[in-house]
Amino acid sequence: MASSSFSANRQVNFALSGVGAIVAFWVAIGGFIAFGTPAFGQGNNSQAPAPTAQASANNGQAATATSAPQLAATRTQTVPDPTRTQASNQVATATAASADTVVAAPTVSDSKPAATQVSAANRPQGQIAYTCYDGIDDEICIIKPDGSGLRQLTSNDVEDYYPSFSNDGNWIAFARQMTPGQSSRFELFRINLKTDQVSPLTKNGSKNASPAYSWDDTQIAYTSKLNSRHHHIWIMDADGRNPVQLTSDGNNFDPAWSFSGEWISFTSDRNGSRQLWIMRYDGSEQRQITDFPQFGGRNDWSFDDRFIFFYAGEKGVDRQIYRVELATGTVSALTQDGLSAGPGTSRYGGWIAWQSAAKIWISREDGSGAYFLPKSSEFDYQPRWGP
Repeated sequence: MASSSFSANRQVNFALSGVGAIVAFWVAIGGFIAFGTPAFGQGNNSQAPAPTAQASANNGQAATATSAPQLAATRTQTVPDPTRTQASNQVATATAASADTVVAAPTVSDSKPAATQVSAANRPQGQIAYTCYDGIDDEICIIKPDGSGLRQLTSNDVEDYYPSFSNDGNWIAFARQMTPGQSSRFELFRINLKTDQVSPLTKNGSKNASPAYSWDDTQIAYTSKLNSRHHHIWIMDADGRNPVQLTSDGNNFDPAWSFSGEWISFTSDRNGSRQLWIMRYDGSEQRQITDFPQFGGRNDWSFDDRFIFFYAGEKGVDRQIYRVELATGTVSALTQDGLSAGPGTSRYGGWIAWQSAAKIWISREDGSGAYFLPKSSEFDYQPRWGP
């Protein structure tokens, strides 16, 4: 059975479905109606290590936390560069009232590209993992971006959420509810796509969610409440060993690893409201990127590390997909429907996926060429791209 927090989200979406006729025009030109994300984050190469039957190192034990660096009141921010070379990193500056204040007030572009017809030859490659509601509970599914290759990976009486592909395409990590109807304990698991074997990554009895593989597949970033009243960002080895806490202030959700491997984006409410933050993969240089009302959770990086895609706004009113250019702080709105959420980017560059009207939508990174995949369940959401 689905937990109450997720059921509430579904009831809202059923109520919103009655406005479908009003937004039909937007759907015709690539507008989008999104399904809200779950409550964790308002929400989602070298070869991967060989599978292990059990992750024993963390077993509920505390991990050593790295302290967040103290930033000067006036600082120079080094941001990821599209070429991903250390010598050519671009620099943006901001004067802050305190150590962890906004990097730059966003400049939002109101120019929204119109949807265009996408030929089969130009459509994106790879696979998309997502959460699919089968009428009883949430499971993990995968599909190709042309709508073929649909496959449901899990089937049980508990909730499975937040799928994340490894970059070699061999694994999907996800969060599983351990007791039906109770949201107090989620553990992380991974499934071997060659053998369908499912093995645990965490066994600590806490709220663990939102796994994200590093670019080389050696580590996984995730959210956990282990040994804390608050959610924090952790990293661990890809087999679940050696967990390390990276954040220490406020509630922190929805980590996403940059394709360069140097940065992790996440959301945090440490300055009052939930906003987009970034930090180095070791937890250093933590800094706030956005200052948006009603900021969402799931976010992801462009392949060149130039942009981060996110969603913000009140659901049913002005919730949209945005992208922020890290070097300038410029924010562009990519959707117009008021319900879009949960963006995930292509490992091949140039494309994003997100959830809308209980469907998975796909467009180019500038919002053009939008189309949706056939629904595979009552609700399809939390897309994450893989090879």
